[in-house]
Amino acid sequence: MGGRAHAFWKLGDNAKAEAEGKKSLAIKPDNFFACGVLADLYASKGDYAKAAEQMEAAARGEPKLAEHFNGVAINLRQKDQAISPASIWKAFDENEVAAEDQYKGKQVTVKGKVESITTNALGKAQVKFGVDKYGLSGVLCEFEKANRSQAATLKKGQTVFITGQCSGMVIKNVVLRDSAVLE
Repeated sequence: MGGRAHAFWKLGDNAKAEAEGKKSLAIKPDNFFACGVLADLYASKGDYAKAAEQMEAAARGEPKLAEHFNGVAINLRQKDQAISPASIWKAFDENEVAAEDQYKGKQVTVKGKVESITTNALGKAQVKFGVDKYGLSGVLCEFEKANRSQAATLKKGQTVFITGQCSGMVIKNVVLRDSAVLE
């Protein structure tokens, strides 16, 4: 069970892979092989919530791999809840007090196009998502040493998901600290 779904997925026939995966789940709802194929298909379509559900089912079906599957599910849920850099920046620009109540001190995931990758005066890597045509305003994601290598792999213009703890707005930039790139 699930093997046919995987075979069609490997062949690039996503429609048949999805149909076979669903057939497998009708027989055994926590078939980790079918769940994994469906999770990949849903994630490739941008349906991160459905992908996370499949990874959670895979964890139930294969307890030895539950920690891994649940970790992937958490990552997918963060992607599902991602907001655009422009949305969070606009919230702070329009009413900083209300935006702080909503975001400050909380884990926030943004999805956007990388404008710049730099190092600040303290040696921390920074990735910026711009929101204006001059590059003066945006969302600035700071990376601690443990995650610095993640920033080093990024390219200007690349679209990525980054999660971090919101610390508010500083000089027209919303700052996310302790950032990490979501794979």
